[in-house]
Amino acid sequence: PELPSVVQVNLAIRITATAEELAPGKVHQGRTIIVNPNGETGSEAEIEFALGVENPRTDWLNGFIFPATVQFEAADVGTYTIEHVLGGQSNAIPIHVLQGVPEELEDAEEP
Repeated sequence: PELPSVVQVNLAIRITATAEELAPGKVHQGRTIIVNPNGETGSEAEIEFALGVENPRTDWLNGFIFPATVQFEAADVGTYTIEHVLGGQSNAIPIHVLQGVPEELEDAEEP
């Protein structure tokens, strides 16, 4: 495909929380930031959510896996960064965008 093009990535995000953080009505704020290959913020989205688990474990951290879909427009070839920020913690995932088929795959046979 030609650039600019929309890139969509499906992710599984693992979150751990204490029993106090899972209390009903406790609101959490999250943010997703897309950084382009030039180091500039391309887009940013914020979300508020509450987990409200009925019987969270008090002796261990409680773990959850959330499915997420991130979509952004890639205008240039290069490495984009998807950064998730939640509760003061940040996790960044690099996504390398290419245009066309890499040379080493041009002559590869299709399955």
